[in-house]
Amino acid sequence: MPYIEDVCAFAERELANELGCADAEEFSRVRAASRSMMNKLLFSLKERVDIDMAKECYCALAKAAQR
Repeated sequence: MPYIEDVCAFAERELANELGCADAEEFSRVRAASRSMMNKLLFSLKERVDIDMAKECYCALAKAAQR
């Protein structure tokens, strides 16, 4: 889902900024960790609520990430 990609990309950027990643290698490690964490969170949401509610949640998170 494109919403999940938007949320994950936002989380990667924010985490890298907060940690002050100094180089591409460090950013790559942060990106991988962030992606793993976000996938666990977002996909577990899909398993716990119905698909329409999950879509609404993903859409709201994606909109918040674009601000």
